[in-house]
Amino acid sequence: MTPPLGFVVLSHANPEQLTRLISTLNRLYDSPPVAIHHDFSQSALDLRQFASNVTFVQPSLKTSWAHISVVHAGLAALRRLYEGNSPDWFVLLSAADYPVMAAPAVIDELQASPFDLYLDYQLAERNPAPLHVTTPSRMGTETPRWRRMAYDRYVAKTISYPSLTKRLKPTRRQMIIRDKSVLRLLNRLPPNWQCYAGDHWFTGNRKVAEILMSASETYPGLFDHFSDRFCPEESIYHTILCNRADLRICNDNKRYTDWAGQDAHPRFLAMADLDAVRSSGCHFARKFSATEPSDVLDVIDRML
Repeated sequence: MTPPLGFVVLSHANPEQLTRLISTLNRLYDSPPVAIHHDFSQSALDLRQFASNVTFVQPSLKTSWAHISVVHAGLAALRRLYEGNSPDWFVLLSAADYPVMAAPAVIDELQASPFDLYLDYQLAERNPAPLHVTTPSRMGTETPRWRRMAYDRYVAKTISYPSLTKRLKPTRRQMIIRDKSVLRLLNRLPPNWQCYAGDHWFTGNRKVAEILMSASETYPGLFDHFSDRFCPEESIYHTILCNRADLRICNDNKRYTDWAGQDAHPRFLAMADLDAVRSSGCHFARKFSATEPSDVLDVIDRML
């Protein structure tokens, strides 16, 4: 039988955290197909502790935070997942994620879904107007500030050039090019495409997987465009998928996060967050600390 759900997991550190996540997925989802990209250059990992339903990208890629290597690692793991299996749906997770909804409820929702993809996304715009949304993004991507930042990060072109300070000391300054007519000559986006951005983590069906697995060959210029951009994983998937008119996309990635007062990472979740997590309708939550006591995960295990 075709597996209803498979998992793509990215990790680079804290092997114990990864081991617990995989053990929980195996218990809840009856040993589903799991493909992991673990960056062995950053931490060792004993593969003998994982069951046969878990496969690894080998050799692994050397990854860096907020770098295009994270995208290549994710796509390599996605291809690894579909080499030996063809799950109806796949979920992209980090080792700091954890399930927070019972597996039968997740599978039932996906199997009855009118959508192909659950993705947090917004159009990156130079002069965005306020949006009136019924369900705000947990990452705040609907705000004009975030969408303007996404434009500067993924559409505009930043040029660094040598200069001098007032005291005639060497320095480097930056010029940001935002004009569309100029950017049309500089950028490598496919013709008539718009740029989208949002939270990295998402859930898609087999059709989405097939689009992504061939994306680097289909759109090589797009990957060149994002190769030197900061945090490309928060835009390249979105740009590929949101420019497809044949995909039905739900603007909710089913991930509970708390970004209040945060910048680069969501806040670590704790016991005080459980009521909000339970009532969110999300399938997974992030992030959970690898070093703090695991009381909150113990409670979630009992809850599921």
